[in-house]
Amino acid sequence: MNTSPNLASFCAYALTLSAALAPLSALAAPRDAVTRDVQGYAIAVCLDRQENEVLKEQGNGWAAIIVERGKGDIEDWAPLRNAVEAALAEATVPVVRGDSGEHPMPLFQCAELIDDPIVAAEIDATIAKMKPAYGSP
Repeated sequence: MNTSPNLASFCAYALTLSAALAPLSALAAPRDAVTRDVQGYAIAVCLDRQENEVLKEQGNGWAAIIVERGKGDIEDWAPLRNAVEAALAEATVPVVRGDSGEHPMPLFQCAELIDDPIVAAEIDATIAKMKPAYGSP
């Protein structure tokens, strides 16, 4: 059984695909530090407000790291924390259904929370407020 033609076809396809997608990698620029910290803080606060102790611990630690390395005043984070808490009060934890029943997905909820309109608006406001402290234009 000769698989060379299949392998050659696959390699040619892979090379063509990677060449076609190469220009798209320039579009995926990394976030600036202020955006990374502010979005991360929102997710960390969400995790800290979960019932699971491991998630709470991870969220609390993540938020502490961001505040410690972050720029600006500690009070600058409060409106974002309040927005996350308000959004969580209105939200229900998504559930995935499987053979063994329903499983809550708090990590998914926290990752998606930064796109909630209330939280996203406060993220934008916090970024704008903190940009000078981060030295961002």
